[in-house]
Amino acid sequence: MNLKRILEQQEATQFYDLGRDFSSFTQTMDSTTEDVKNRFEQAIATKLKGKKIRARASRGYKQFEKDYEINVTSVSLDDYYDNYVVVVKDSKNKEYFLKPGFKVQVLGAAEADKQEQPQQPPEQPPAQPQPAPQPPQAQPAATPPPAEPQQPVKETDGSEGGSELVHKYPVASIEKDLQTWLPKLLMNSNANLKQFIPQDGVSRTKGRKTVISYGLTIPTDELPGLSAEQIKQELSQVGKMASDVSGIDNFYTLDKFDVRGGKYVIIIRKVTNY
Repeated sequence: MNLKRILEQQEATQFYDLGRDFSSFTQTMDSTTEDVKNRFEQAIATKLKGKKIRARASRGYKQFEKDYEINVTSVSLDDYYDNYVVVVKDSKNKEYFLKPGFKVQVLGAAEADKQEQPQQPPEQPPAQPQPAPQPPQAQPAATPPPAEPQQPVKETDGSEGGSELVHKYPVASIEKDLQTWLPKLLMNSNANLKQFIPQDGVSRTKGRKTVISYGLTIPTDELPGLSAEQIKQELSQVGKMASDVSGIDNFYTLDKFDVRGGKYVIIIRKVTNY
């Protein structure tokens, strides 16, 4: 093959930057999702904000549910592990997670907090002779009320006739999980892993199976060029190693991998079969 033929073939070869177009696609989808969220958040707020309502709700994500009467001061749609929930706050800034399957009863306008009115001093009677002052008596120290213990929450799943135990999966446990694989990918392998954990995860146990989910947000400059395949490969090795050591089936999966605002948004799922 002569030199002219080689040069013609090289000029005919073209390259397409798939990453640039895919990045534009994900940014457009994120923007669209945010616009839809904001629109429905405003629509719900127009119905509930500034109202006193009675609704089935819980005081935390996947916590015990009952009927509450709430003076609503704010409404938000929050994303908890790819599940949007309606969260309202009352005048004391307490959060309530509304149950969408139950109708909300609007009782009227929100009630203002009751404030103690200053008492007018009574008219002073004519001055009377004052008795001699008595020495002050020691008052018993007030005993603080006992702290309310945190109890696991039971939820019934009718499909299998059993009950599901739902707990928080604490940040310290998430950090311990990450130590087995994340430092291998970081530019600084000694980085503090807690900075990448925005909140506690969720642990669900039913029968002999436990499913744990938790989220991570990692700046892209800590892991430039990170891909979902790299994470899946590390999780596969960690799950196999944990199964070999404990003799119990452990599986790690990557539920979400996205890039938003210069950060990787990652959700990990861990399944253990006892």
